[in-house]
Amino acid sequence: MASKRQALVIFLLSLFTFSSSHPDNGGIAVCWGQDNGDGELTTTCDSGKYAIVLLAFLNTFGAGRTPAWNFAGHCHNGALKKCTELESEIKYCQAKGIKVLLSIGGAPGYSAYSLSSAEDAKDVAGYLYKNFLSGQYGPLGSSLRIVPQCPIPIYYLGKAIETKLFDSIFVQFYNNPGCSYSTGNTASLLASWDDWVKLVASNNSLFVGLPAAQSAAGSGYIPPDVLNSEVLP
Repeated sequence: MASKRQALVIFLLSLFTFSSSHPDNGGIAVCWGQDNGDGELTTTCDSGKYAIVLLAFLNTFGAGRTPAWNFAGHCHNGALKKCTELESEIKYCQAKGIKVLLSIGGAPGYSAYSLSSAEDAKDVAGYLYKNFLSGQYGPLGSSLRIVPQCPIPIYYLGKAIETKLFDSIFVQFYNNPGCSYSTGNTASLLASWDDWVKLVASNNSLFVGLPAAQSAAGSGYIPPDVLNSEVLP
């Protein structure tokens, strides 16, 4: 399975991802928008390091809630305001061939989201299309991505993944002791990665999400020397 653990790695801010589950490597993806130290979105795209930038997060939606986002100080937060200041930056990045995606969810302590029914899911999907994919706020792309936790079975998104409709799956391999790195032990992480490779559709890009600093997560941080010698092929 080592050939399926191909990866490119960049340490930046609080999160990085590497890929993939098939030979078409997905490049480096980075989360942007949870720290003013991120700098401008255009600066991130001009760095030449990233194929994908994830805007984080749309952190309130579903079950009758008015959808709302939190991009730290980069954009007006809330449900009724537009992120028009980001529109030109998103288009700038897209013109450079960089995919700009909207990450929905976020840490439970700072977010409020759930789907109460199939009809509720349709309402949320309609909101996402109208406000983020139709061009009213600046298009973020037309294909689907999700960010599940690494434990299997997958509590929230298992049925969605079974549809095989997703282009990319960004798996959080941290803050989950049963499937992430612990000091001196990469076995759980690598075993879980192999399980995910078997689980997803062969045409999916599978990304492994890891914290880029020990302070960025409760557990799962991998020192660079261990990452290079024991995880990467």
